[in-house]
Amino acid sequence: SVVNAKLAAMRQNIDVTMEWQRMGAVKGQVLDADGTSVLWDMFTEFGVTQQTVDMALDSDTTKVKQKCTDIQRLVEAQLGGIRYNGLLVLCSAGYFDAMTGHPAVEAAFDRWMDGAFLRDQQRNADGGGGFGFGGLFFEEYRGKVGSQDFIADGEAYVIPLGVPNLFKTYYAPADYNETVNTVGLPYYAKQRLMENGKGVTLESQTNPLHLCTRPGSTIKLTA
Repeated sequence: SVVNAKLAAMRQNIDVTMEWQRMGAVKGQVLDADGTSVLWDMFTEFGVTQQTVDMALDSDTTKVKQKCTDIQRLVEAQLGGIRYNGLLVLCSAGYFDAMTGHPAVEAAFDRWMDGAFLRDQQRNADGGGGFGFGGLFFEEYRGKVGSQDFIADGEAYVIPLGVPNLFKTYYAPADYNETVNTVGLPYYAKQRLMENGKGVTLESQTNPLHLCTRPGSTIKLTA
């Protein structure tokens, strides 16, 4: 029971690392745990430039709906004719608040269902929520470990949905004798008796490569 409890905690740590690296694939750069060291840069690997759109949400006169249309056109240009079935925008808390608080967005939803949006925004079980506007679906993303936000405050990322093989994950096998020349698995765990039978050493590991095959199509937004 003790071993199983410890392995469950190890797996939770691995799952957080997976989420961190997958968000890095969305952003085009997978960073190490320190949040600054680059493990691999998809823009460099694929020879493309990160696409960034300043939404100018700090200005009440910004035509937010036109900005959303421009984003759709930019995504379509980056995909080069490949079809998609929707655009999801993962937002930091600061970006989400700036978006929902912009007069153009508030006015649109004030006219929709007599202001139901302003009275009761959708909230999901994780505390986040979402809404559609201008052909995009904006969702508050809550990923965080300690003081490290998975999306920097004031930023958001547009993800085209339904694109075949847009995101891929590859696993290498663990560095054990018995896993040489085997297909890599998401999780590995092993235990070893300590010298003179005085205890057991536990280890868990994963060896993933998370990447976006078209990093130019995941657009970075700033508030």
